[in-house]
Amino acid sequence: MKKTLFMVVIFALLLTMNSFGQNRSTVNKYVNMMAKAKVTQSSLSGLGLPYIAGTWYYVDAHDGDDDYNGLTPDKAFATIPVAYAACTSGDGDGIALISRTISGTSYSFNLTTRLAWTKYGITMIGIASPNVYFGRARITHAAAYDSLVALLHVTGNNNTFINLHFSNNPENDGSPVSATAQVCAVQVGGARNTFISCHFFGNPQSATAYKSDLVLRIYSDECRFIDCFFGSSSYNAGNNAACWVFMETGAMAGQRFFSNCTFLQQVSAGTAFGGIKSGAGTSMNGIDIYEDCNFGIWRASTSTSGLSASFFIGTNTGSGCIMMRDCIVAGFTALDAAAGNDKIFTNQPVGNAAGGIGVTP
Repeated sequence: MKKTLFMVVIFALLLTMNSFGQNRSTVNKYVNMMAKAKVTQSSLSGLGLPYIAGTWYYVDAHDGDDDYNGLTPDKAFATIPVAYAACTSGDGDGIALISRTISGTSYSFNLTTRLAWTKYGITMIGIASPNVYFGRARITHAAAYDSLVALLHVTGNNNTFINLHFSNNPENDGSPVSATAQVCAVQVGGARNTFISCHFFGNPQSATAYKSDLVLRIYSDECRFIDCFFGSSSYNAGNNAACWVFMETGAMAGQRFFSNCTFLQQVSAGTAFGGIKSGAGTSMNGIDIYEDCNFGIWRASTSTSGLSASFFIGTNTGSGCIMMRDCIVAGFTALDAAAGNDKIFTNQPVGNAAGGIGVTP
């Protein structure tokens, strides 16, 4: 009966709008009729979410309860791990994080341990206004658990993450993060995972060479990052060999794709900060492609030109390369300052004598 009444109301609304235009009083009239018919958000659950083959599970950190079944917004789980446990690998299930677009911790989705994402084919999406900075569902650590090496470790394949803000602020004090751990927001070690409109922010308590926003691990081939943000120009990386993207040791196949992404960082001193960092000679064995991306570092009261020595830092990899098409790189003297590395190729011309970048490495 409720469904029938709802369809009648919508049909009447469309007829009215077609005949008389979008009249505000008429729209309000039928919205009130929907309320009287008790057509709630639960009745409409899934209409605005991507189509998936499996079941949507809802998480509401503010009003949810892990004793609920998570199948509707008003019966949402309270935590992500419970929703993740409810998903079946390979069934195409999904997790919808209900966010109120408020950055306060009471509305964030807090983790007490790094979530080991081993399942396949799961979609996780943040339901929030998709504006540039604070319109993503915020995933961080709980107040007493600020020593996580990462928030998420994805080793499963074919997963999709949409409209999420991963903000990790580890103490980096050796418990459990060692003083030389590559702390980050997200680690990716599974193939063909996709991140869309996500923000990766790894923010150690103090500036360190082991700060990064994203760690690419072994078997992370064919992963895609679309319309994503990395880092923050409000956090100071200091004079350290930190980076946005760290390629970890291992026989990687490469073929990662970054499209229309933005990378920002504040660097108060020195020239050590790099954009992409290689951990060892086995960190890469293929081709990574960055297209239409913006990379920028800045220092207060200082010209951006030539702040850091090199965009690519770390150990030269045995094979593979990084291709950059139509990208803007600001604040680096060269894409690759080490002779013989031959890792960065771009179609962009020289920018300026002091901080420009060449067509060849």
